[in-house]
Formats: sequence, structure tokens, C-alpha cells
Amino acid sequence: MRIKHYIVSVALAMLSVACAHESRLQLPAIISDGMVIQQNSNMTFWGRALPGAYVTIHTDWDITVTATASPDSVWSVSFPTKAADNKPHQIAISTSDTAIVINDILLGEVWLASGQDNMRMPLLGWGLDTIANSAKYIAEANDKYLRMFDMDRRISWRKEFEIRGEWKPTTPENAEMFGAAAYFFAKTLRDSLNVPVGIINNSVGSTPCEAWVSDDMLKESVDFGHKVTDLNALANGMDQYVSWLRSLPYIKIPNNYDHERRLAAIDVNDEFVTLAMPQYDSWSEMNLPKYWDEDVLGDFDGIVWFVKEVAIPESWVGKNISVHLGAIDDCDKTYANGICIGEHNHSGEYAVQRAYNIPARYVKSTSVVIAVRVTDTGGEGGFAGTLDDKGMCLQQGSEVVSLEGPWKFRPAGEFYEDNLVLFDPVGDVFISRPTPSLFLTHRSPSALFYGMVYPISKYSISGIIWNQGEANVNHATQYRETFPLLIKSFRKAFNSPNLPFYFAQTSSWQYNHCDSTSLASIREAQRQVAAEVPNVAMFSTVDISEPRTPHPSHKDIEGQRFARLALHHNYGFKHITPSGPVLRDVNTLGQFLNLTFDNAEELQISPVDYAAFEIAGEDERFFTASTVIHNNTISLFSYAVPNPLYVRYVYRNCSSGVIYNSEMLPAESFMTTPKLEN
Repeated sequence: MRIKHYIVSVALAMLSVACAHESRLQLPAIISDGMVIQQNSNMTFWGRALPGAYVTIHTDWDITVTATASPDSVWSVSFPTKAADNKPHQIAISTSDTAIVINDILLGEVWLASGQDNMRMPLLGWGLDTIANSAKYIAEANDKYLRMFDMDRRISWRKEFEIRGEWKPTTPENAEMFGAAAYFFAKTLRDSLNVPVGIINNSVGSTPCEAWVSDDMLKESVDFGHKVTDLNALANGMDQYVSWLRSLPYIKIPNNYDHERRLAAIDVNDEFVTLAMPQYDSWSEMNLPKYWDEDVLGDFDGIVWFVKEVAIPESWVGKNISVHLGAIDDCDKTYANGICIGEHNHSGEYAVQRAYNIPARYVKSTSVVIAVRVTDTGGEGGFAGTLDDKGMCLQQGSEVVSLEGPWKFRPAGEFYEDNLVLFDPVGDVFISRPTPSLFLTHRSPSALFYGMVYPISKYSISGIIWNQGEANVNHATQYRETFPLLIKSFRKAFNSPNLPFYFAQTSSWQYNHCDSTSLASIREAQRQVAAEVPNVAMFSTVDISEPRTPHPSHKDIEGQRFARLALHHNYGFKHITPSGPVLRDVNTLGQFLNLTFDNAEELQISPVDYAAFEIAGEDERFFTASTVIHNNTISLFSYAVPNPLYVRYVYRNCSSGVIYNSEMLPAESFMTTPKLEN
């Protein structure tokens, strides 16, 4: 008898002998056709049914287990899995009135890919943020044994059951939207292990560490403990706000990769705002340039109209005028006197300086009305400002009229789950909204833990790959405390105290400017966590960083480096060097500061980047250091520092790596206070 017929027959037989009571059997979306389950593990299936309903699970490798739905309608049951065999399997889930057969199941290695943009960034790329050799990789993507489950974003302060997503095999059509780093990680595992690999990707862009930490863990935090003392009360306040949102008209917009392109085509009262010329006096006011997170809107994700009427010299009438708005986070559509003069509608264009032109034929009077439709899909939103001294302005020839200062604004729509909720522009609907004590966003403490981690925490996995940190820049001390709590949260949720956790050290990029040190403390916090928390490892990306963007294009290299860690630590490939040189020890000897490294076979230094090494004495004044290399030790010295005590490596935002081992893997960024030799 064929396996499919057998498993269906078993399910029907169970159905026929069961008591005829309604069960209302439900399964989470992750337990579905095409799923990959962890080989040689204790797998858990779970779902909902009416209290007392009897649920039976039968696998085609002849395992049968049962469960009973609890008074809160939840059931779960665990069963042993077998070794991967590269064959499709079936599992039947039966109750008194329902039989569900899950088809095309693979046994293999399952990993969770999580974090923010650098883990979410798709193989297709994001506008100006591209993936190196993307077209080639997409065309070659064809592997039915490599599958990915992309979770749709969900935020919550309650333990959630719902999971939105779908298991997809690797094809060119599917792969272009796979998280690139996770895809290359999985591909490298496939090539090395020859077993199916499944990736659950629950990453969310622009998210801080604390959003991924459970409230139980955050209660230990000095900075966040008071914010999570009563999540139920906060959740009740948000329930009122959500009910208000659901009462308004909306447009369904899946919040997935590069959905800004679809948003740009949607009319959010464009004609009313730009042509009907409503009475702007009743609108709220904001001084620009500014991120609206710093103003009355707070952590708002959606679409906001900004309008300013500007007086121009009479000599400008009938002439071309250039409009300089600086960078706008994330997207914009800009009008002058009711005419669209330019737009940027791709992810990754948040740092692009907006410069548009008003054609002479539209400059008919000494008054110009500039209207900017700003779309923010996550993180900070609004006007970041310009890079030059002119600032936000109109310009004609050498003459300039400033656009900085007060602008009128009104929200046009807010993202909620997969919807764009619309606000009536005539009456200020938004201003009359319910106002909970703390708005729930994807940046709220614990919001992503309960929305994105808890719902999948029963699923058996081999480990976690993680890429996050940019959203916590300038809060390194806080991050140093919360990042270990995040790891503990994930391990406790998955009931695996030593679950492997591998992450990328934050890449180099200009942030506020290249010579700044904004990123250094975050990178040092990450290095310390990697050194102190058991079964955690990190790799560096400084050699593949790109100063213009926080999203390096070589996700193939990132994925391969994640895989190096897993292959070495999880799968016994000890001949594979797991990472670049890792600082082991620092000591002083006279005017020399000596650094000793692990993973340092054939230690080498490339042509030295600007200020790659800096050392300081007791006065903590740092000077660029010269280097001498011997075996796995680097000696640093500077004539300006006769008694060196401190060292920092790749301390500037745009510094690139110079220390490598025989595999050309870069050393991590570090700052140290060394021991003194007797």
C-alpha cells in the first residue's frame, strides 16, 4: 500500500471509531504541507480544539500519540522523529470529526533566523541596497530540500497562538524573497550535510533588542523592568486602540519585502491634500527637520502628510526652482502647487538626499505650496536633514529660501498587521484616537517576543542565527545588559538551556559620519556577550561592510560565516575554522602592547586601514599604532604612547578589517583594558 493511502486510511479509521463530538480542530500555519521537522528530536505538534477534545497524531514512520485539549482549548503532544532520509513523509492529525493529513514533510535540520533588517533583507535586494550577484543566485535557486517559512510581522503583549506564513521550497520565484543571509546559510548546510534544511525566518526590520526579550527576563533589567511590570494592563489599553483601528476603513497591504512599491500606487487623499487645498490652519504643527518619533507622533508607522506654504521672491516667478529636503525616512512623494515633482518609493532609500525640480511653468506666483507624503514602515520616520549648509530649502540660482521650521502635518494612515488603516483627512480622526499609557509597536519591550517568538517556541530547532544591533546604537550599556537576556529568553522559550546561538557583529557604516565612534560600543558589547555566554559564537563583517549603508551586499559571505560556526560547533566539522582571529589576551611589555589571538593560524595584517589600531596610556588619549606580527601575536607601539595601557581596533564607524587568519576571515572589533606584566 502506498504511504499516502496508508496514512489517510489510518486517519479515517481513527475518525470512524471516535465519538461523534464537535472538535473545531485548528493547527498553526507552521504545521502544514511542505514543513521541515527536526530529525532525531522530540517534535511537538500543537493546536486548538474544544475543551476535552481527543487528538491523535499518527506518523508514517509508525508513531502514534494522543492529547486532550485543555480547558483553554489548547492541546500539544510530542513524538520522536527519525533520521533524515531525503524522502517526503506524511502525518495525520485526527479528532472525532476531523482528519487533517500533512503532506510532503521532510526530516532534516531546522534553524531559526532572527533579528532585524540584515536578516530580513531578501535575495532580490531592497532598492539601492542590493545583493551581490543577486540575479545569478536567484536563477540558480532550485532545491526542493531547502525550504523557508517566512513569518509575517506580528506584535503582542500576550502569548499568541496565531502564526502567519507558509513553507516554501527553493525555486527562483520563491527564493528572490527569501532572507538572503539565511538562504546562504541553509545552502551551505545542505552542501555539507546532504540533508534537508528548513529555515524559520521571523526577523523584523528596525527592531531593538528589548523587543525580543520576554517580560520575565526584562524584569531583571534596570532600564526596562518598570516598563513590563504589568503587561496585561498595557495590553488592555492597546485593545481599545486596536478596536478603534479596526473600526476604520483599511486597505490590505502585506507588510513584507519592499511593499513600499505597492504603497506608492495607493491614493491616500493625494488629490484632496495637494489640489483641493484644505484649510491647513487646523492641522498640527512640527518643526523640521526632525524624526517624528521625537515629537507628538512618537513611534508611529504609517503615512503622514507634511505641508508648507512658502513665499518666494517675485524674481523667481516663471523660473525653475530646485527643492532640497534632505534624507526622508523611509519613502516620500513630493508635490509643489499640486504637481508631483518627485518620489522615492523603495526600501533602502531612507538615507537618500531628496532633491527635486519645480518646472518654471508651475511657478506662477510668489507663493509655493510644498506637500510631502512621507511613508515610514518601521523605526524612525520623518526628515533626517541635509548634508550641506543650505539645509532644507528652495533654490533658484544662488538664492535660497529656507524650508526649515514649522510645517503643518496630518497622519493619513497607520500600519496595523497587514493593513493600512486610513484616517479621514477632513475631520482629524487621528487626534481623537484612544491613547493607551504605552503604544504597542515593533519597538516596544517584549512585543516581538510574544508576537514572533512565543508562537513558534514549541517547534524543535537545531539553533538560532541572529543579526541585530543597529537599532540599539547609542545605548550600548543598555544593550550589554539586555542582549544576554534575549538569549536566555529564546532558550527558555524553546526549552533548551544550551541552544546554539550564533550572531554577526554589527557591520561598519557611516551612521552619522565615518569618523564617528557610534558603533564601537555596540560592537564591544556584542564581543563581550560572545565571550561570556555559553554556546554563543560571533563572526565579524568589517571586511564586507559598505560605508554608505548598514546592509552589506555580500549576504553570501554572511551566510557562509554563519554556516562555519554551525558546522564547526554543531556538526563536528572541526577542520573548519569557525571564525576569524578572536582576541585571547592583551599584555604590556615596556612600550609594546601585545595582542594574542585564537583562530589565528597564519595570522596576517592587510594594508592598514585608517586608525585600525589605536592605543593610549593612562591619560586615555588615543594615537594610531604601528604593528609588528609574530605567529599569533601582534605587537603595537606608538612613539606618542611610551607606556600603553589601552587598545581599540576598528573603532571608527567606517573602519574596515585588517587582521585575518589563513582562511582570510577577519578579526572582530574590540576595545580592551589589558593586564600589566610584572
